[in-house]
Amino acid sequence: MEDKLKKLEHLLENIDDIKEELSPWIDETNIFSILKLSRQEIRHSNFLAYLFNPSASHKMSDTFLKSFLIRFYKLNRLLIQEQTDLTIFDIFLNDYNDALVFRELNHIDIFIVSEKNQFTICIENKIDANESDDQLDNYRNHVISNYPGYQNLFIFLNPYRTAPSKKEWGSITYNEVVDILKTISHKYDIDSKVQLLINDYCNMLKGDILVDEKLLKICQRIYVEYQEALDLIYEAKPDSTSILRTFIVDALSELSKEQKLIFNENESERRLIRFQLKELNLISPDFPNGIVSGWNSQKSYYVEIQISEKSAFIQVSFNSGDSDEVREKVNNKLSKIYEKEAGKKRANWSWWVVARRRIPLFSEKYINSLVITVYDDEREAAVALIKESIEREIFRIKDKFDPLFED
Repeated sequence: MEDKLKKLEHLLENIDDIKEELSPWIDETNIFSILKLSRQEIRHSNFLAYLFNPSASHKMSDTFLKSFLIRFYKLNRLLIQEQTDLTIFDIFLNDYNDALVFRELNHIDIFIVSEKNQFTICIENKIDANESDDQLDNYRNHVISNYPGYQNLFIFLNPYRTAPSKKEWGSITYNEVVDILKTISHKYDIDSKVQLLINDYCNMLKGDILVDEKLLKICQRIYVEYQEALDLIYEAKPDSTSILRTFIVDALSELSKEQKLIFNENESERRLIRFQLKELNLISPDFPNGIVSGWNSQKSYYVEIQISEKSAFIQVSFNSGDSDEVREKVNNKLSKIYEKEAGKKRANWSWWVVARRRIPLFSEKYINSLVITVYDDEREAAVALIKESIEREIFRIKDKFDPLFED
């Protein structure tokens, strides 16, 4: 333990030097980083569509659109010559100021039409996700059938030079986008607000999406020097799921002290938090010795809260303990309130999950907001709100099982 503390002390002693070395890449005022938009394809597509639109408030006319097409032509010359009648002169000399830019038209990320040039551009934008089955074929077929006689370009945009699955599609990367925007910024007198947005966007791409070789080498050297300390920090790094779990555990612990439920954290897992209710224990008591449940205990059921980075669900899970006698008893009880489900259960079922519902409070936005309240004065208020939300779900479950309490 003492050795680990020394490693952390060494890192802290040099943290100012590390921050100084990384400062060109760490800009807390970057609007895209502040809004956490770096991995969201839809946000990238929205901003790119804004830049492509000749009539948008950036007042760059068709500069970005034409520069993008010229770069795409240079990278995919043979493909364009095989699939269209477009020449380098068309790309360089055409005026695209009449272009209309659409988002999610027939699910196409970015679709651009120039009636004057009888020309369309179909852009599929991928950051992290993979292509869906037949996705590119479907888009291409739609464009060709709706724009016969047009020159149609099909562009696959991604950060990693990943080739599209269909040969009719050409590719271009976000490295080219950054290079184009840098060139435009140097060549043209752009409005200061638009210039700020472009700079932030390029910096965000270089920091979060693309590989900056200089930054990579600096980070690798820092990691080698402080490897053990950084590994210790990374292991203890809080994520939204673990933070959400701590809040729910705190709320359940308080409810348990108030005797509103029965909770032992040791019976839970990282993403499945389990507790019991006194009322449900009367309906489904622990198994007798000789019958072991799927939880490797005598427990016959749990109310479970299943958590993720984006949501949380609550459900009641029953286990048969591989006992026909248990199955018959559970069937007799649950069939009174879940008649349809009972009719569909296999005779030798092991698990029966009922009353599953998404807990409304736990939206992705709310879960992310908990991260900043981990050590904040608002933690107590957050736990109280979660308690209230869980109590509402417990009331709903009890209400559903009410006919069985009367037996």
